[in-house]
Amino acid sequence: MTQRAASKLHVYLIAILGIVIWGGSPAATKLAVQSFDGFSVAILRTVFAAALVLPFALVKKLPLPITRSGWVTLGFASVIGNIAYVILFSIGIERTSTIHAALIIASAPIFTGLIGFSVEKKWPRPLWWVGAAVAF
Repeated sequence: MTQRAASKLHVYLIAILGIVIWGGSPAATKLAVQSFDGFSVAILRTVFAAALVLPFALVKKLPLPITRSGWVTLGFASVIGNIAYVILFSIGIERTSTIHAALIIASAPIFTGLIGFSVEKKWPRPLWWVGAAVAF
C-alpha cells in the first residue's frame, strides 16, 4: 500500500470512528441515565472528554487565543457548543426515547443550514443539502 493510500485509509477510518461515536451517543447516554441523573451524566461526559482532548491538544501544541476577545469567544463556544449541549441532551434523553433523540441529532445539519441562512442571508450549496438529507 502506498503512503498516499495509507493516509487516505487512515482518514476514512477516523471518519467511520467519528460516525460510530456520534451515532452511538443517544444509546450510550440513554443507558447512562438509567443509572445516573442526566445532569451527572453530562458532567461526567464533559470531564472525560476534556481528559481525552487536553493531552491531545498539548501534544499537538494547538495554539491558544492571544487576545481577550479570543478567550471570550473560546469560552462562549465551549459553554454553548459543548457544555450546554451535553447537559440539555442528557437531561432531554431522560425524558424521551433513544430513537427520538437520534432523530433530533440527525436533524441538526438541517437546522444549522436554516440558522446559517437567517444570519448570513445565503443558502448553503445544493450539495450541502444533499449531505444533510443523507445524514438525516
